[in-house]
Amino acid sequence: MTALVGLLALLTPLAADGFFYPLGGWPAELGIGLRADGLNLWLLWLGAAVNGAVGLYAWRYFAPRHYFYPLWLLLWAAYNGALLSADLFNIYVNLELLGLAAVCLAALDGKSDARRAALRYLLLNLFGSLTFLLGVVLIYRQHGSLGLAIFQQPGLDDPLMKLSLALLGLGLIIKSALFPLHGWLPPAHAQATAPASALLSALVIKVSLYLQLRIWLPAAADGDIFAILFQFFGLLGAAAIFWGSLQALRCASLKELIAYSSVAQMGYFFLAFPLFTGPTPEIAILGLLFLLAAHALAKAAFFLAAGTTAKAGDGSLPHGRLAIADLAGLSRRRPLTAITMALSVVSLMGMPPSGGFVGKWYLLQAAMAGAQWWLVAVLLSGSLLGVAYLLRPVAATFTRRETAISAGPVESRTVLWALELPPLALALAAILLGLFPGVAAWSIPGGGLAGPDGLGPAGRRTMNRSSKPADHQRLAAGGHPLSSFIVGIIIFFLREESVGWRTALNLGAAPG
Repeated sequence: MTALVGLLALLTPLAADGFFYPLGGWPAELGIGLRADGLNLWLLWLGAAVNGAVGLYAWRYFAPRHYFYPLWLLLWAAYNGALLSADLFNIYVNLELLGLAAVCLAALDGKSDARRAALRYLLLNLFGSLTFLLGVVLIYRQHGSLGLAIFQQPGLDDPLMKLSLALLGLGLIIKSALFPLHGWLPPAHAQATAPASALLSALVIKVSLYLQLRIWLPAAADGDIFAILFQFFGLLGAAAIFWGSLQALRCASLKELIAYSSVAQMGYFFLAFPLFTGPTPEIAILGLLFLLAAHALAKAAFFLAAGTTAKAGDGSLPHGRLAIADLAGLSRRRPLTAITMALSVVSLMGMPPSGGFVGKWYLLQAAMAGAQWWLVAVLLSGSLLGVAYLLRPVAATFTRRETAISAGPVESRTVLWALELPPLALALAAILLGLFPGVAAWSIPGGGLAGPDGLGPAGRRTMNRSSKPADHQRLAAGGHPLSSFIVGIIIFFLREESVGWRTALNLGAAPG
């Protein structure tokens, strides 16, 4: 509650032109400066929503043991610090704290598989941190300053500066788990406890992406200097979408499927980079922000719902061993958990009326405006692959076959509301993000992306409000009938005995 009140208090100064605060009154070169603007305020809101829901959920999940909470608070503090820090060194410090808390949370289960996954996470995280730190040292050697405003200064094409940017980018790509440096993510997320998995997927990897935006968006104003690099980011994003989707199709474990889904979803975020040098970067940035929020809310809800389902098995199912087949009969035994999974899948697939659909719609608009048709093809084909693997767990919940979870003793099937309501609230928020996109866009203050440490010309054009109402009307008028038609065609060709698939598709295509 305190975090939400503080974020509301920031709206007024940010609506004018960002907010900068030097801690202790020391100037930026000597002291620690904190800067809030439209971009990090969006992620601060997101962090408050997800952390609040996970905190409530964990209170019952870990009862009567609450050793989760010190690590949770450390992670939240480091998350906020990395977003608000106005210089690269303090960003590095907060990234280290964030990684330390995340590794400890990944190993919180205590089992050997979780410890091995956490150790791999730790080693790769340290390598990414050292690479990032080396880039910071070279930038200080070149400029004598570490403020984020240096990325808006001329001279980014200097060879030493290019090397520094490459090191920063490599370190952040490792921490973002972008293909092909994603190997640590699936085991770490799949073997962690449900609250830890939700935090790792929804928030931790988003910080690295946020820092990529801070570094590279000002560079987009330099014309063609970094255009090839942005196209390379887009190619890596496309590879991540296809690789993560194909691996998710092969998964039999529910949490492993959700983890590989995070690999694929990270690819969508990097697909926006080639669009920053196009004719409509403001639409690309807006789409990216909607995708960030929709993925965080839906993925956290999905992981928590999986944890609720495993918890209902009275400990008979290890955290990473909940199979998709074990979900049979879930919709009859625990309808709220099944609804949470269905709503999360709707947003992750990018179907109306979810926030995921709004984000993909904006990316498609920006790709067509820039005639980047290969991005259009990747977005559409990736969405179809998402339908293929994300409908598997939802369809399983509507099957009639009894499993250890659905047919066990009544005591083991008792799930308290504290384990069902927080993930349901997150899943509903992901849907409401698409139903009221104008309200969500309003929460990004106009001056936030244009301040002295902001995102440069690309960010300034993001807040052109005049086109938004018309865009949202087109979303409502054209998006839902089109998706309903496609889903209807799929249902028509399914066999009559495919009861689970038909029910899941009808739920996904139902009007919002």
